[in-house]
Amino acid sequence: MTKKIFFTLANGFRLGVFIGLLMSIIFSYFYSGSAYTPMPPDFLEKFSNELMAYVISVLLWGAIGLIFSATNFIFTSTDWSITKMTVVHAFASYILFLPIAFYLNWVDFNRIGMLVFTGIYIVIYIVMWTISMIRAKKEINSINSRIH
Repeated sequence: MTKKIFFTLANGFRLGVFIGLLMSIIFSYFYSGSAYTPMPPDFLEKFSNELMAYVISVLLWGAIGLIFSATNFIFTSTDWSITKMTVVHAFASYILFLPIAFYLNWVDFNRIGMLVFTGIYIVIYIVMWTISMIRAKKEINSINSRIH
């Protein structure tokens, strides 16, 4: 069990770094067009050089992956209803993710910034949850068809 937890968290860290890198490339393309800008300029100003800012970004992207991997254990380690698991997972992930988003300057620390971030988070969460539920339903139907 300990190995499974370790590998799940390690994979979460790697996935977080990969998604963070992919998103930084996409945002760089739209933000600057020709130069790689892996983080907002406000974030860069927190550090003495770009390399340190980039290293911290990578570590924080990994931490985001860890957060979502760790909170996924809610779905496999409880006997709660799917509704309760989903609400607890969404809330726990949001609460742990928000400080990192603030630190990375992805969210303005004001009411509008919080509302926009929360709205985007909810929309993305609902889309991902819907996809997961559709996949689970297909898997259940497949298992049921093999039984009958």
